[in-house]
Amino acid sequence: SSGINAEWPLRPGTELTCKQGDASSCVIEFDVTSTIGDPGANDVKFWKLKDGELDEKSSSSKEGNTFSRVFGQWKKPSRSGQYVVVVTVKGKTYQSEPVTLTVLPKD
Repeated sequence: SSGINAEWPLRPGTELTCKQGDASSCVIEFDVTSTIGDPGANDVKFWKLKDGELDEKSSSSKEGNTFSRVFGQWKKPSRSGQYVVVVTVKGKTYQSEPVTLTVLPKD
């Protein structure tokens, strides 16, 4: 094994639904554990998948072992899709299972 793990914490499933124009944030979080070194925010990237391949990269925010990607008030339905986190520590890479984000259009 790579010595790295990333889990979608505190969620019954791997789906998140948010609404466009809603002031509350929409946050995808992963708890990252590593036995080979402590990853920083630069080592953890969020990717949107397209046809199962890594497509759009975005950075993460770190708090403790939790890395998050926040979709703010201006989130759009086009942001919907599957997201994974890719963690790289000391040349080893780990890709999480995908989380499905659905952004519902405004009423």
